[in-house]
Amino acid sequence: MNVLSISVSKSKQILKEQKQEVTIDISKRKSGFKFSEALMESTDDSCDAFYFTDITNSDRKIKIYVFEEIYNETKEFNKGDKENVDGIGEQDDNSRRYSYLILDNGPGTLVDTVFDFGKEKTKRFRNLNALNSLNGLFHYGMSSHLNVGTRLYFYSRTKESGWWMNCLEGSDISNKIFTYQAKLHPEITVGDKELNLDDPEFNVRTVVHVQGVRKSEVEADGVPGIVNSLLKQFGITYSDYLEMGTNIFINDEKVEAIDPFLRKELYVEYGIGSKLIDRIEITLKDILKMEDSYVKESIKRKYRAFFESDDAFLSQKIIINMYHLNAAFLIASVKSKVNRDLPGCMLPSIEDSGFYIKRNHRYIGRAAKILGVDHPSLNYLRFEMAFSPIFDDFLGIQVNKNRYDLKHSLASLIKDRINEKVNTTLSSYTKNYRSKAKPKKEPKLNAPLVSRLKSKSEEANYYEVEIENNIAKARSIGTQIDLIPVKDAVAELNKQNGYISQFITNIVDGNKLSGAETKSAEKLISNIENVVKDASQKLAQLKSIISSKTKLLIEPSNELVNRVNNAKSKNRRLIKSNFLTQEKPFTGTLLEPLNEVQTYGVLYMFLNLFPDKFDFILLDYNESKGIDCVAKIKKGSLYNALNMKVRFESKWNSEWTEFSNNNEGAYSYVELKYKLGEKDNLGHSMVLVSHLICWDFEEEGYTNFDADDGRYTLTEDKDYLVHHDGIKKIKVICLREKVEELLLEDFYNSSDDLRDYISMTEKQQLF
Repeated sequence: MNVLSISVSKSKQILKEQKQEVTIDISKRKSGFKFSEALMESTDDSCDAFYFTDITNSDRKIKIYVFEEIYNETKEFNKGDKENVDGIGEQDDNSRRYSYLILDNGPGTLVDTVFDFGKEKTKRFRNLNALNSLNGLFHYGMSSHLNVGTRLYFYSRTKESGWWMNCLEGSDISNKIFTYQAKLHPEITVGDKELNLDDPEFNVRTVVHVQGVRKSEVEADGVPGIVNSLLKQFGITYSDYLEMGTNIFINDEKVEAIDPFLRKELYVEYGIGSKLIDRIEITLKDILKMEDSYVKESIKRKYRAFFESDDAFLSQKIIINMYHLNAAFLIASVKSKVNRDLPGCMLPSIEDSGFYIKRNHRYIGRAAKILGVDHPSLNYLRFEMAFSPIFDDFLGIQVNKNRYDLKHSLASLIKDRINEKVNTTLSSYTKNYRSKAKPKKEPKLNAPLVSRLKSKSEEANYYEVEIENNIAKARSIGTQIDLIPVKDAVAELNKQNGYISQFITNIVDGNKLSGAETKSAEKLISNIENVVKDASQKLAQLKSIISSKTKLLIEPSNELVNRVNNAKSKNRRLIKSNFLTQEKPFTGTLLEPLNEVQTYGVLYMFLNLFPDKFDFILLDYNESKGIDCVAKIKKGSLYNALNMKVRFESKWNSEWTEFSNNNEGAYSYVELKYKLGEKDNLGHSMVLVSHLICWDFEEEGYTNFDADDGRYTLTEDKDYLVHHDGIKKIKVICLREKVEELLLEDFYNSSDDLRDYISMTEKQQLF
């Protein structure tokens, strides 16, 4: 399952006095590691640690858990730290962030020096086998985690010693970092089950626990998206290790080796095996011919001692295998079938074409777009470039081992050798290949039954997870689902998956089934297809019930809570008027409006309370028609000053002329805005608008506005909006100022008065 509930607790409390503040070079926390790269750094360390043990490949296990949890600043990052940072409010004390765990059953290590970052390990490569097998050159495994998280806890034990922990606790709002060591046993709960770290099947010796990973640091959305992305990335990066037997799990889903070159027997038998165009070898001697004596001496000092002779040293190679994907993929229906039958197959795409750079047993990064292979016409070409750490300097391998900077000398050699092999440019080669090799009709594909079984099993897993998640969602909102036997569907999915799992475990060779095995596989496929079909129908019913309940009750209730909280905000201002006079015919409490509709309500009320204080009469309000209100201007002088009659041009209604004869104003539109200056666009034509009523002006807001009829500018006194043609003018009324002027009161903040007003309203409703 992708989404897991995980908790990690310490077996005893750490006293504040035990913590020490430390200084870590900021460059170590800003060395460019991404979230996935930090996970892979520790995975590299685990793989390297296994190398020095007698643990067989099939017994080597690495488990990674990614999960969400509430993130709290530690007590050491006190209020004083927060006060020094602008914009930190109370709501920032708690937030949901990602955390992750990395566990392995390697040899373990002493924790004392685990945070000695960036020190080159001169003794890391003990011999030639180690040089050709290990991943690391720099001890950056732990440092990488501080690039994405704020707190890092490293637990480990060896055969000779019990559990110890060393940690670094940092913060996003302070440069302080605290550290402490303690004899602590990690306690990890996944779901409702505590992990047994002494399980003979997975005897955990090292645990890396990282907290405080901001969601912006992660290259996918949500835990399921993260897990799916990591399954693919780890499947490529560690495909050699996985093929050799190492087991890697992400949120309890096993990482399967992914072959970007489609050279496995599985793909060949299916009918989509790729073609090896050629193999290119570039020796260290070839490269050093293009370098100066200082570079030669540097490489020699680092690596010559591993070899028996100069010839053996200089004959070390970079090997480039050039693959062209099967031309059958040029037929669209083939891609669809492969995607259905072999969901893990990497189909031709721009994203996955290019160079796969392999350092020892580990692929670096994703498909590299180098030497001009980023053009869509080349998305059927894939190159494997394999080398040992001897060539790190020439490929510019960086500390995160996921990025590179191919040096010009090596790039030139590779490009020349490739062009020699294809006897033309890569673009011309692929064009010729596709025109000649494309099948005239769709080839017959041989979908392996075991692959189809695995595909159906994954589909069943999807429905099982979806149904379980929706059951939990239904219960959380109080939806009755007893009439839909969804639990039966989950049980049946689980049962059929168990049969498939048992079948796959028992078969000798998944690519060569016996007659009896073939019949069993076909029956299993038929059974699970029926179960999945039933589950999909029940899931649809379940979602429909949840959707109905959500629409009818959950969304309205959530909206009510949000609106109540907004209305009762401590920043809500009010005016409380206790005395009724002829000049001030209003008593009670007036809450400051929160939007344009409420602004209209205040305007309407005060037009009726103080009709003589406004120079127009409101006749109509209809926000669905664009411009909000229709009004009658009282005085002809204002109507003329705003050039209203001229603005009608040929559309002037002759019946309105009598108003001007009586020195009265005629009709116009009145536009409402909650805050003028919040946006720089008025939204529609303002040609026939005489007044713009806003509740208030946006602080440091816009003063120039676009409308359908051109640009308007707010005068310095904020009394008018003037069109750039100099003819159209719109009178601006700030209703807040008008209300305060009429009531001889100012709006103010008072939680007590607001609470009294709400309580008074509730009491009135009781009688």
